[in-house]
Amino acid sequence: MLTKELIQEPDMVDSARGFTIDEIVENVQIRIGNNSTAFNTFLFNMANLCEMEICNMSDWSFLHTTGSITYTSDTASSTLPTNCLSIEDIVDVTNGAKLRPVDVREIDRNNPSADDTGEIQAYAKWGNTTVFWYPKPNVDGTLSVRYKQKPAYMISGSYPTVPFEYQYLIMQRLFCMGLQHETDDRYTSEYQVYKSMILDSIQSDMLRLEGDDRIKWPQEEAGDVMLTYDQVVRSWYGS
Repeated sequence: MLTKELIQEPDMVDSARGFTIDEIVENVQIRIGNNSTAFNTFLFNMANLCEMEICNMSDWSFLHTTGSITYTSDTASSTLPTNCLSIEDIVDVTNGAKLRPVDVREIDRNNPSADDTGEIQAYAKWGNTTVFWYPKPNVDGTLSVRYKQKPAYMISGSYPTVPFEYQYLIMQRLFCMGLQHETDDRYTSEYQVYKSMILDSIQSDMLRLEGDDRIKWPQEEAGDVMLTYDQVVRSWYGS
């Protein structure tokens, strides 16, 4: 449960996006009781680390999103969305074709001279910025992409990638970092509260991941016995 101590709302909170990084930092400063400029700067820097840590802890449903990729005639590659971490699928919505993911070395083997052109059939992700096509497109166009995003770096006035309903995790984690910075005796107990919040939130989010918010793992949709998302994850770790 969130207490009044945890959430001290500013005058207006965006009902869709929640708190800005400024409001989150202010909330933590009030709770700890240090309103110095130096402490404010420290918390601003740590807030981004808090969000990254939280996003890395689970395959959160809110990290799965959609976008578009433009391609150019006779050009072998395109630029991925700036926040793309991994591709789930790429679809040509014009003809309803789903492109086949391949290794970039397969493209090199099939088209060593890089002169094959035509309707795109396959793609290869290269790093987090580039996608290569096979064959090279012979027209300009746009493709629909579903992908897992990474949190955007927050500056003053920015909203977290973590949605409003889970922003209490950023507040609590940043609160713990602030307590540790101040050598406050509350750190140990408040960090345990944070760990409990994380586990409860992941369990809640898994219910969404059982639905249609993401592309399911093959183990969930194939075979005689279909597994749930939770069972797939547990099978990886042997628990």
